[in-house]
Amino acid sequence: MCEIKGLNAVNDMVICHCVHCKMVFFWNRNVIINFTQEDFKKFCRSIDNLEFRKSVVIFPDEKERIIVPTSDANLNLSFDQEEWAAVQAVIQEAACMQEVYELMKL
Repeated sequence: MCEIKGLNAVNDMVICHCVHCKMVFFWNRNVIINFTQEDFKKFCRSIDNLEFRKSVVIFPDEKERIIVPTSDANLNLSFDQEEWAAVQAVIQEAACMQEVYELMKL
């Protein structure tokens, strides 16, 4: 059974992980994406490498959003500029907290 520890939460986004199976859970409103630790690290790197202005797409509602791929080729996330800033912050802080938890185990 999973023992969930929070890594970070901002608004509608929560990132946590299981201390036993090491799965990382990214909750954003009504979407939950499960990552292995390695997939989460890849996801973090992809977030770091994307720039909103260089990757912006205009959606049918005429709003600018960025499309973020996940480890599942059939699932992408989209964020407007304000949401994108929040995603970057929550992911970065969660990755740091994950490292802290790993170091505390030593």
